[in-house]
Amino acid sequence: MAFGLAACAEEKPLEGVEGSVLGFVGGVAAEEPRAALVGRQVLASGGSAADAATAMYFTLSVTYPSAAGLGGGGVCLVHDVESGKIETLRFLPGQPADPAPSGTVRTAVPGNPAGFFALHARFGNQPWATHVSRAEQLARFGTRASRALAWDIAWARAWLQPHPQSWSIFAPDGQPLKEGQFLRQIDLAGILSSLRARGPGEFYRGRLSGEFAHAVRLAGGSMTLEDLRAYKPSWGTTIEVESGNHSAHFADAPSAGRAAAILYALLAADDAFEDLGGDARLHLIAEASSSAAGELLADPQAPPIGGTKKRPRLISESYVNRLARNLASGRHRPASIGIGQAPGGIGASSSTGFVAADRAGSAVACSLTMNAPFGSGRMARGTGVFMAAAPTRPAPLGPVIVLNPNTKQVHFAAAGGGTPTTPEAVPAVAAATMLAGIPLKEALALRRVSRPGNGDTTYFEAGMDGESLRFLRDRGHRLREAAVLGRVSALHCRAGLQREPEQCRFAVDSRSHGLAATAEQ
Repeated sequence: MAFGLAACAEEKPLEGVEGSVLGFVGGVAAEEPRAALVGRQVLASGGSAADAATAMYFTLSVTYPSAAGLGGGGVCLVHDVESGKIETLRFLPGQPADPAPSGTVRTAVPGNPAGFFALHARFGNQPWATHVSRAEQLARFGTRASRALAWDIAWARAWLQPHPQSWSIFAPDGQPLKEGQFLRQIDLAGILSSLRARGPGEFYRGRLSGEFAHAVRLAGGSMTLEDLRAYKPSWGTTIEVESGNHSAHFADAPSAGRAAAILYALLAADDAFEDLGGDARLHLIAEASSSAAGELLADPQAPPIGGTKKRPRLISESYVNRLARNLASGRHRPASIGIGQAPGGIGASSSTGFVAADRAGSAVACSLTMNAPFGSGRMARGTGVFMAAAPTRPAPLGPVIVLNPNTKQVHFAAAGGGTPTTPEAVPAVAAATMLAGIPLKEALALRRVSRPGNGDTTYFEAGMDGESLRFLRDRGHRLREAAVLGRVSALHCRAGLQREPEQCRFAVDSRSHGLAATAEQ
């Protein structure tokens, strides 16, 4: 009888079991491999893109807390194929209401648990508990440290070592964990257990909220119970850039999402990016990003809009043309003032991004941040949760989803991460893929430049060839080397996610240690 039941199960698999859905059922890309594998498993068991994203996030909270801990926050773009809508979900690390008292570290209000609950509640079709349980098991029974996490721990040694709770977990024998070594987080498993069983309400407004706020204070953090109870994620529109048959949607979130949208609009204007050669494209990206930074300095609510009732946040053509005229000379335009932070050398990740798409044609692109590697470096005592650093400037998070506004088919999605994530990385990859027709993996591998608005310096990525550097210098750029300028995870479906899904490509940046995986049975 047992054999007969097994045979029946093979003929008609149960929904919710990996392998129960045949054919192409979606794909994922993330900077940490375990999270990508979990996302693939969810899709292969019939889960939606939102289910996959939720499970991937909670896995990252265990396997990649340097950039995606429970104490951090972020922003997601969500395209729902049934309604045809695309929305921004904002759950950025919250600012404490009062300044930090003497002797405390200014720490953020956690946004991730509330944000992913909001995503799952609206678009998930599998149980919430199932997705959190996967992460809880990894924390309780342990997992192997990935290369991505091991790199971050080694780099952040001086940041973590003064804090015994942090250091004892990530350096159990006094030395930073290496790739493949065993990592167990019992305290974190307890918090995840509560989130699994009772949802985030207990974390933000139940008994656990008081315990967590007390643990933050004991660890020297500044977040209060009132901060935690007042926190809410929010849904909103996107910023839309129209180009040919496609519309690129960026997160309508402070600074970076708007900067990325303006940059992409300038690259698309008059087919400028498509018509130029390789080195000229670098010059255009540098100048356009500086122009976008200047616009945001003058008006933090930029860009001006010129949309309709149905498309209220469409960037106006007249606005883009005005900015594009300043780029027409092909020469570097000096900037004496700007915003943002200069890119530094390679270091531990303070942000990360991932994408997920399902068989129905829905997609999610999320960027997350701790505002510094491992946040404040301190854990809320007895919880295993890193307290994110309080935001001092808008987080550089700018995911994008590109679709055909008539067919509602997704053609491209990407999200960035790194330290810091330059807002140019995601729109530059999107432009290379969608405007210039460069294959996704090649577009991700292209060397990058950045003018983040920090004075009048153009940063170039280590390894850029001498001819490209001469080209930029000849046009008046003051150059400075940076090791890595952002890391991007992306998908590209040339004919559309639903139309020819077998042609879709999922890929991660060669600068990361991540993984892209499709769910095809």
